[in-house]
Amino acid sequence: MSKSAQDPSRRRFLKGAAAAGGAATFAVGYADPLAKMAKGITGSAGEKPRHNIHGNSLTPEYRVDLDTGELTLTPGQRVAFTICYGCTTRCGVRVRVDDTLGEVLRVSGNPYHPLSADDHLPMRTPVADALRSVSAYGEQGQINRSTACARGNAMMSQITNPFRVDNCLKRVGERGSRQWQKISFEQLIEEICEGGDLFNEGHVDGLRDIRDHDTLIDPDNPEYGPKANQLMVMEATDYGRSDLLKRFTLNAFATRNYGHHGAYCGLAFRMGSGAVMNNIVTNAHVKPDIQNARFIMYIGCAPSQAGNPFKRQGRLIAQARAAGTLEYVVVDPALNAATSHAADNNRWVPIRPGTDSAFAMAIIQWLLDNQGYASDFLALPGQAAANAAGETTHSNATHLVIDTYEHPRRGYFLRASDLGLAEADNDADSPMVVANGELALSEEVMTAELFAERPVELADGTTVTVKSSLTLLSESAHEYDLDTYAEHCGIPKATIIELASRYASHGRKAAVNCHGGMMSGNGFYADY
Repeated sequence: MSKSAQDPSRRRFLKGAAAAGGAATFAVGYADPLAKMAKGITGSAGEKPRHNIHGNSLTPEYRVDLDTGELTLTPGQRVAFTICYGCTTRCGVRVRVDDTLGEVLRVSGNPYHPLSADDHLPMRTPVADALRSVSAYGEQGQINRSTACARGNAMMSQITNPFRVDNCLKRVGERGSRQWQKISFEQLIEEICEGGDLFNEGHVDGLRDIRDHDTLIDPDNPEYGPKANQLMVMEATDYGRSDLLKRFTLNAFATRNYGHHGAYCGLAFRMGSGAVMNNIVTNAHVKPDIQNARFIMYIGCAPSQAGNPFKRQGRLIAQARAAGTLEYVVVDPALNAATSHAADNNRWVPIRPGTDSAFAMAIIQWLLDNQGYASDFLALPGQAAANAAGETTHSNATHLVIDTYEHPRRGYFLRASDLGLAEADNDADSPMVVANGELALSEEVMTAELFAERPVELADGTTVTVKSSLTLLSESAHEYDLDTYAEHCGIPKATIIELASRYASHGRKAAVNCHGGMMSGNGFYADY
């Protein structure tokens, strides 16, 4: 036994030394917060806080007489109803501004905006009534709360943050060295246009030299185009400048390399959803119907934190969770507050990053093998059948696809024109299905076979093999077994089966949301 273990006084000394050292480290690391705490408690230079309860908090935005509803505005302040651009959701906010200092004092919810209030006010509602609606008058503010998220509140720092970038910066060290120098806007423009040895790393062509529409970048690869294509202009999303940037990039400078909303953000998700909904132009996508859903699988998407409008979704999830109507699972590499801070009806399933597609195929395989799909709906081959069944739309699950490898139209739907029954590309050129054992036009039958495979002779005399879409999906899903999918995803096979079973048990009140988790090279396919 060591001497320190034998000697109680020595142990007490070591404990005290460790505590003192920890306290000293804490004091150094938190010197600034401690100073602010002391100021809040004792005041600065003997000054006491303005109020013994709420200290130096802001003067109220306005006052409402709780008996009469009379509204009294605070002198020297004004309220602006606007939209936040802390993210691309663009929720409505109301901003309180100090007229004397011209400073933003606070960001709150905009009761006129559907993403900020449960039941937003009509735009014709007078402002005075809108302000009453978010007050304690008649308990309106509690009944229909209008909120701004933490990110919306933090947007004030874009104006006042001392570390915000408010000058043109030029790198003066090696890449990654974080060495920057402030330069004038005029110098920035000149160096971008004229080029030169800008970084002490050799000559860099400026825009003047690059703007050459006659000389090819690489004569051996003419598809690269002229030297002007060596300029690439990128932006993350539309902050009101996209039209100007496109006009400069594509028209004035005439380079084809303009990068906008990419897979690194949400475009992969939107394109995958757009492909599902046959609207790749506007990238149409859907959200889960949280109010009516009973089971939601969030794949790579933290509910209330990702997949805008996350504030609105967060409110709906909280309401459904409080009412006990919703169970959800988060399949994501990272644990997030939406599951760790929730008491029940939720679960976190960690997954290996980038394996969402394998997880989806495993779920699909189990659903197909265990009749865990809406067969009545999937069997509706056209809009006429959907209308008769009272459905909004139909599915292409029964549509036949040409699957002969050497045929030039392999992977395309078998259409009436392939059989000489209609002219190509007109309204009558509908996909073909199998109904009652025979080939039929999808718009002329009310139901069709989900799993079909057969040879078909085309109008040109060639014979091809055709399969229904659901048959091809089943073949793809069964390319690997569940054990292989489970190993690839890092999710136990039993867990995959359990999730698929619970998903199927809720029928059409089950939903999947992957908005926010598809920011990867295969995000399009994972979402689709």
